[in-house]
Amino acid sequence: MTRNINKQEVPGVDDVPPKKNKKKRTFEDLLGSVPPPSSTYKPLTVYERPAKPSLPDPGKAYTPYELFRLFITTTHFDIITKNTNRNAFLKQFNQKPLNQRNKHEKEEEKEEDSNTNDAESMHTPRHIFKRQWHDTNRPEITVFFGALLLMGTTHLPKSEDYWKTTAGYGVVNHLQITITCERWHQIKRYLKISNPNTDADSSGLM
Repeated sequence: MTRNINKQEVPGVDDVPPKKNKKKRTFEDLLGSVPPPSSTYKPLTVYERPAKPSLPDPGKAYTPYELFRLFITTTHFDIITKNTNRNAFLKQFNQKPLNQRNKHEKEEEKEEDSNTNDAESMHTPRHIFKRQWHDTNRPEITVFFGALLLMGTTHLPKSEDYWKTTAGYGVVNHLQITITCERWHQIKRYLKISNPNTDADSSGLM
């Protein structure tokens, strides 16, 4: 048998506000509550024009290499060469970039000199990381990028496989006479597009 509870017997009952049944707002109500935009949007005007290649000489039959050099010029390779040599000097002689002399340097250096867990580093011979650096040049950097393009079109399990002479790898055997495996990995380690002395550090400061 249930007994009606007197409000006076339960302290605080009168303090509890009654529940209100909230009415769900319609989409039109929500849309009407959105304030108008502060500015008027003007879409970009795209004029119709016939599609055609924008090449220096439209009538010429360009080779893949010539098309590549329209995007990556000799000046680009010179810049990459200079900054790669700068970066290698800083790393080999444990020098700090001018804008990155902070407390994280020792941890970064330790990480670079140790084996990492990524697949590429596990397949890279340990002695490559300790090999003495000698400055690279534009032809060698060009060969380095050519090897990258070759690896992108001819897929092998490991980067070292592109220098193997065993059966099944003959398609890339000519890579052996252009650059050694050790040198390619060394350039890959120190490759730098921008100037390491003027790069922004992790805080965004120059």
